[in-house]
Amino acid sequence: MRVNTDADEALNHRSQDRRDRYRRTSAAVAAGVILVLGGYELSIVLPRAVALGAPLGVDFHQYLSQARHFLDTGTFYLEHQLHGPYVIESGDPLYPPAILYLLIPFLVVPHVLWWVVPLGLIGGVVITSMPKPWAWPLLALIVADPRTIEIVMYGNPAMWVGAAVAGALLWSWPGAFVLLKPSLAPFALIGIRSRGWWITLAVIAVVSAPLVGLYVQFVRVLLDSNGSWSYSLPDVPFVAIDRKS
Repeated sequence: MRVNTDADEALNHRSQDRRDRYRRTSAAVAAGVILVLGGYELSIVLPRAVALGAPLGVDFHQYLSQARHFLDTGTFYLEHQLHGPYVIESGDPLYPPAILYLLIPFLVVPHVLWWVVPLGLIGGVVITSMPKPWAWPLLALIVADPRTIEIVMYGNPAMWVGAAVAGALLWSWPGAFVLLKPSLAPFALIGIRSRGWWITLAVIAVVSAPLVGLYVQFVRVLLDSNGSWSYSLPDVPFVAIDRKS
């Protein structure tokens, strides 16, 4: 019995060593990916975006302006969106009214949290899930994708949809928040089997009830626009980045 115990302990020790080496390797690869992509974005992508005249955080500030407009007038969507067919322009809000519950607090809290919270959650899920070494190049490609860079640099609300997916992988219930962007609704199915997911959906429905008039406008805004169901397809790699780990 003593021999078997010693052999088991040795086997466990070797297994632990392999896990430790894997963690160190994954951490080193992750650090390398972050440094390379960070250098790429700072040296090439960021100056290019500035040269094109696209302000950093432009999407975030546009939505924040629309949240102020809602508090002042009770209207979230823009005038040209509410009077028949229209062509989508930069800055047109295409999210359901419930996004106001996310936007309004940022009228008073530090704006940097708009980036820190969702990206921190996404990054934490990716790192702690210990992706296989072969997955890191794929993750790097997603991070380097021009649309991913746009989402982060411009502060697009898709960051929060990605964070909802990350949260769903950990706790299930945040998956219901993916419905803030209906065109990415399939990702909301993550966690749908949990009771917490349905409770979260019920809470969203309750807090959305006072905005029912805006939801009528939202349906009209979508139907009258020249957009299609596929307009969010470029956001899919960013939102699915946690699923690659």
